[in-house]
Amino acid sequence: MAGQTDQASSEVPVEDPTAVSEQNIAKARKWFSQARVVGETRNYDYAIECYVGGLELWPEAVEEGHMPLRAIGMARRQAKGKPAGLRQSFKRSTTGKDPLRNMLNAEFLLAMDPFNLNHMEQMFVNAGKAGLRVTTNWIGNIYFDALLAEKKIAPQRLLRVREIFEQMGDELEASGGGPEAVDAYEKALKALNILSNMKPDNAEYFNHLTALSGKLTISKGKYNQEGSTFQESLQDRKAQAELHDRDRMVQDEDRISQLIDSARKDYEANPDVPSKLTVLVDLLIKREREAEEAEAIELLKTYYERTKNYRFKVRTDEIRMGQFRRQARQLGEKLKANPQDKALMAEAQKLKLDALAFEQNTLKEQVTNYPTDHRIRFRYAQALFKASQFDDAIPEFQQARADPRNRAACNLFIGRCFFEKAHYGPAVDTLKDLVSGYQGTGDEISKEVYYWLGRSYEADGTVKEAMVAYNQIIQWDYNFRDVRDRIEKLRQQSAG
Repeated sequence: MAGQTDQASSEVPVEDPTAVSEQNIAKARKWFSQARVVGETRNYDYAIECYVGGLELWPEAVEEGHMPLRAIGMARRQAKGKPAGLRQSFKRSTTGKDPLRNMLNAEFLLAMDPFNLNHMEQMFVNAGKAGLRVTTNWIGNIYFDALLAEKKIAPQRLLRVREIFEQMGDELEASGGGPEAVDAYEKALKALNILSNMKPDNAEYFNHLTALSGKLTISKGKYNQEGSTFQESLQDRKAQAELHDRDRMVQDEDRISQLIDSARKDYEANPDVPSKLTVLVDLLIKREREAEEAEAIELLKTYYERTKNYRFKVRTDEIRMGQFRRQARQLGEKLKANPQDKALMAEAQKLKLDALAFEQNTLKEQVTNYPTDHRIRFRYAQALFKASQFDDAIPEFQQARADPRNRAACNLFIGRCFFEKAHYGPAVDTLKDLVSGYQGTGDEISKEVYYWLGRSYEADGTVKEAMVAYNQIIQWDYNFRDVRDRIEKLRQQSAG
């Protein structure tokens, strides 16, 4: 569904990226809606593609596109998602002739690796070149914060921050100025001050400081003469600060509380705007406090009952699944400290079963509501597999493999289902077909396929073929699972 960012889209405005038609905004919102739906099912990679697809049409959609895309990238990282590989990185160049295309490619890569300073910088630089001032300001804040958190800041990075924000301030002043010009100059000056402190004897930095301070003073002076306009500018800057702080990973408790109070008031004033509820919920679950999560769940439940918009029910279930995972993590830490505690072991086992039952029932309901979403069906099939319900899992995997992105994984699970049911012949046939059609060599799926093919041959008494499969694995990964032990065992059996 999503357009690839390495290919130019005919929908993308070229001369003025900020001049977006109502038709393109409507199309972009459909992409963002789809992204939210699949993101809430933890289908993060596809959600990233959808968000980028929408941003191709509406590049300045900070609240509706850029911010939730970054949140998806963070969630993917917490779920142990890997950065983009070399092939994806080569396909998504950030140094081409089209700065808008470069920015979108950098944002895709950043979503796959949210703390990568190089991707942040490329997004920031190219957003500035493309004239996307709102986006430049947003990602610039994130990039600047990330730099300040570094133990040793590279001077060249600070120079880019100064250059881009000062240039943006100049452009805003040339077009009539505004609070955004003051804000841009202040950020440029902050970066330059840090540089000057790092190298106090650098005369060039001192001269730039003098010139930039003058620009800032003139820009501020305009608003001091305009009375109420300056007060309005302060309100605008407060709103920008809240947008900025919502994205920060590390915040003090008081600031989070302030953001929650502000978002709550905003939602109460606009109860029919779903994005207002989304912002409030995101903040309420940020600290992983049960009372705040309970409020978020109740708000989502009420909104779902009122609107019948099922994606808010999905969000409720995702929060509850997060609570199960947190409880499991906390119990696991207690068990590490007290490994012989039978009461803790029983509690952990019960929690595991409860979580699995909840996940299974939730995904079954989602499959009913989204019958054509094969990613959800794949997750449901996996839940059935974990519950050892292999007869139910097989047909679900067979349907889910209609999505080419999960086809290999579905066939692997089907083979494993046959293995668990002791149907070793069908297991071998399924896995052999997968080996013949799968393009990867030595990746995780390849190793898993050969492992379970070897296990199936071994269980069926076909020792020679089992050894061939196991020997292929150790050529890729000498320490994979228990393959070496199995090879040794089969050799001893053959020798005996």
